[in-house]
Amino acid sequence: MHDPEEKATILVVDDSKIIRTILSSIVKKLGQNIMVASDGNTCIEIITTHQIDLLLLDINMSGKNGMEVLSYLRDHHFTIPVIMISGSSDIEQAVECLKMGAYDFLIKPVNPDKLAVTIKNVLAESELRKNFKLFSSAISQNPLSIV
Repeated sequence: MHDPEEKATILVVDDSKIIRTILSSIVKKLGQNIMVASDGNTCIEIITTHQIDLLLLDINMSGKNGMEVLSYLRDHHFTIPVIMISGSSDIEQAVECLKMGAYDFLIKPVNPDKLAVTIKNVLAESELRKNFKLFSSAISQNPLSIV
């Protein structure tokens, strides 16, 4: 996201059309742009060709699953925040996702209010990180500019 007024682009990845529709509706209510994918391979194609600000990623999908996509993101140095979504409440799986860099782990059926708050938090944190990088870069180029 470039500034707070600009809409973020959120990619929803789930093999269930119903879940994609529900998640998309929550994202749209927040006023953000939405893209959808039904599998991990399509997700990877999209993230390599589009500017994605947040990824809502199902874990259990045919083909490349959510854990494999998360691993791909880490291995290829993508910094896209990821909220993992699962129909299972497997604590070990949740911990593994968080260790791999996921921002959060939500269980289906997703509480719309919880998801909305999580999305807002992720986008706000991303904006802070971006501003910090810009500030750090400016200071390293001209340390006297902070005086």
